[in-house]
Amino acid sequence: MVDNSLIDSLRKIRLELTSAFLLANPFFRLSKPNHENLVKYKRYGAQSTKFRLTYNLLRFPLFAFLQGAFNILLSFSTYREWVSKQNFRGKSFDFMGISQVTSSNQEFKADPLLGEIPLKVAMGQTLCMFYLNGTRIPRGVAQESLNTEQFQNNIVNSKTLSPIGTIGVFLENLSACGTIFRLLLQRNKWTSEERLLLSEALLYQLKRPTFANLFLIRRISEILDSAKVGNIFFTLEGHAHEAALITLIKKRYPHIKIRAIQHAPIVPSQFGYFDNLNMLRSSDAILCSGEVTYQLTIEYLKSQNAECKDVRIIGSSKNHPREILDRYSLKEAVGKILLLPEGTENSAIEFLQLLRHLSLNSPNVDFLLRLHPATRQSPKVARHLSVILPKNASISEGTLKDDLEASMCCIYRGSAAAIEGLAFGVIPIHYNSNLQFDLDPIVYERLKHPRCTNYEQLEMLMKNLTKPGALHSAESSDFVDFFQDYYAPLKIEALG
Repeated sequence: MVDNSLIDSLRKIRLELTSAFLLANPFFRLSKPNHENLVKYKRYGAQSTKFRLTYNLLRFPLFAFLQGAFNILLSFSTYREWVSKQNFRGKSFDFMGISQVTSSNQEFKADPLLGEIPLKVAMGQTLCMFYLNGTRIPRGVAQESLNTEQFQNNIVNSKTLSPIGTIGVFLENLSACGTIFRLLLQRNKWTSEERLLLSEALLYQLKRPTFANLFLIRRISEILDSAKVGNIFFTLEGHAHEAALITLIKKRYPHIKIRAIQHAPIVPSQFGYFDNLNMLRSSDAILCSGEVTYQLTIEYLKSQNAECKDVRIIGSSKNHPREILDRYSLKEAVGKILLLPEGTENSAIEFLQLLRHLSLNSPNVDFLLRLHPATRQSPKVARHLSVILPKNASISEGTLKDDLEASMCCIYRGSAAAIEGLAFGVIPIHYNSNLQFDLDPIVYERLKHPRCTNYEQLEMLMKNLTKPGALHSAESSDFVDFFQDYYAPLKIEALG
């Protein structure tokens, strides 16, 4: 059973970790407790702990050899990535940004992850950007698409190195594994469950996600060794590569100031985000999307007496003028019920099952499910989509704006689209059957809204929501206020 004791155990173990190589291991950092992130801890608290621990240690040598061979062989297939096309050696930059190519779309009107921020920074400061290519778009094509007349200091690389570079990382990684093994030998320091976690982390240290993070750190080191950089900015969501990057800068480049951008909405159980906040220095700064996330962040830092106390509001490109939001939010208590799963396969499948159940039990209500772009091409999700749905249920093929305009309320768990729905007067209904963790990005204390933990509660809510007069203008005004407090106007000067 995975619960908060897992979080306590992981934090206890991390107190012993000081190397960027070890902190790059995603096993040590639970960014958000959704199904995809929790599956690697499925053996935590299970029976036969000693047997599993012994089994992990016995298979480690063969596992290490196979994982090392796989990554080295993979590097041969990406020979075009061995050397960066653009060299920053000897150059000086006020800012360096780290972002990702996250979409197969080959025409980028703005940064795929950071939006307008890089272009606005480049207008008044010297800037170089590093992009991690997580798609199958060739590096040259992605780099050409990202270059503009105003800004061309871009480096694009995939999650690989040259064979020699890969071998070097592999050998250093074996040394990191030795540190984990030495921790395992300290029997009196750990419970049996914690020793099992360490043995699982030992194997995960050699898995592809850890190698990908280590390759990223190596690429960033190459740039920082060759160029002079004053400030570095990247998104902060609670991932292992962020922790490794913060550690790298603190140890090897202490003169560089970190500007960590809170990009995605925060949920109360986003443990990785809050843990990474604690790693920042007094010279660093956290940049939030609005007043809501600013308050969550500053309150946590104060409660922990953290070293970093500089929290600013940078805003978001999702912000809209008040007069536009007021027009959006005026709607009658009619319309569809929109289901908004997160961008994971498990969430998509769970919400597809929920769509079928609710539509069968409420035949007079129209339901619409909007899949996250990350799951639309998933074969696993496609198999569930092949099941015939009731006539009052459908899968969206339109834009998010069209879906929100047509909906009266939305059912969500951790989707950021529910926050955008507030701008359209869409009533948020939070659904989470796992009571161990709070995944609601809409802070209940700031905006009271329905919350359900099972199908029956949802059915009862919808019977009330579909009655005429259920939505009042005061509620619409509260929705708009919360949306504007979450996404403030973009202020690039906050990076300074």
